Amino acid sequence: MYFQFSDFYKRDVSFVYSDDENVISQYDLTEGTKIEADDVLQYEVDKIDNYIESYDLLPTIGPPLVSQKFKELLSDMLRIERELSEKMPGPKNLESWAGSKKGQGLSNEAETIRKKAGVRH
Repeated sequence: MYFQFSDFYKRDVSFVYSDDENVISQYDLTEGTKIEADDVLQYEVDKIDNYIESYDLLPTIGPPLVSQKFKELLSDMLRIERELSEKMPGPKNLESWAGSKKGQGLSNEAETIRKKAGVRH
C-alpha cells in the first residue's frame, strides 16, 4: 500500500516555530536529533484557513509540522501494523512483541488489511 505525501500548500507560511516559547531548539528538531521530551511545541499562527484539513505537511518556518489528518492516518496505520505483527507475525518480525498475541482474532480493520494483502491466517 502506497500513499502520496502532499507538501504543497495554496498560500505562503502559516506556522512559525516559536524560539522564545520552546525548550527544544529549532536546530535539534530540523537535524533529526533524538529527543525524549513531553513538551508541547509552540508555533505562532498567522491564519487558519479552510485548506488546513486537506494537507499532510503544513506550511512552516522552522521544523516541519504535519496536519492532524496525517497524524491520525499514520497512528491508525501503526496501530493496525502492530496488531498484525502481534497476532500474525511474519518470519522477519524480530520485535520483542511480535507474536505475543498469536492465535487471537483480528479486529475488523486488521482483517480487512489482511484480506487485501492476500495473507492467510
